Amino acid sequence: MRKLRIGDKVKIIAGKEKGKIGKVIGFVKDREYVLVEGVNLVTKFIKKGWLGEGKEGTKVKVEAPIHRSNVMVVCPHCEKPTRISITIEDKTHKYRTCKKCGKYIDKGVSKQEEKQKASESKTKKRKTTRKVKESKI
Repeated sequence: MRKLRIGDKVKIIAGKEKGKIGKVIGFVKDREYVLVEGVNLVTKFIKKGWLGEGKEGTKVKVEAPIHRSNVMVVCPHCEKPTRISITIEDKTHKYRTCKKCGKYIDKGVSKQEEKQKASESKTKKRKTTRKVKESKI
């Protein structure tokens, strides 16, 4: 179970954007980096013709990734940035819990569901690697 998820409200705790609050919209490089909505905006220049024929080049503001160690989850109950612990109840469900107020942050995941998701992701990875090997031959 991951401590950061898409849709979590987070606060930036380090860097030039320190103190800003935003929502996680994605992950980059095997979940080491986080994309936060409206934070760490970078200007990208798009060349003429890249968007289609007859289109002119433009400047676009895009969110740049931030390392996950520079982000803290904001608890929806106490509205404070907090660390997260994972609590196991009845040996079947895992919950993300706020370290400050002790309340659950979201719905728990059963161990069976977690194993099923892990096995599905492994089979997907295997299938994609097989296709790559076949195409090289």
